[in-house]
Amino acid sequence: FFLACLSANVPFVSIRALSNRVEPRNRAGWQLHQAIDALNGVLTELVQTFAEARD
Repeated sequence: FFLACLSANVPFVSIRALSNRVEPRNRAGWQLHQAIDALNGVLTELVQTFAEARD
């Protein structure tokens, strides 16, 4: 994704959220809902920032 965007001179952003710690696989310990909520919050702020910059 990054290389394709750079090659085509297309702006891009990547946002990631972590749902589990680095440890032996333990899906019961994954915090998917919290990670998705955090990602959603950052994405909402980012979209608002882009919208304000565009005005």
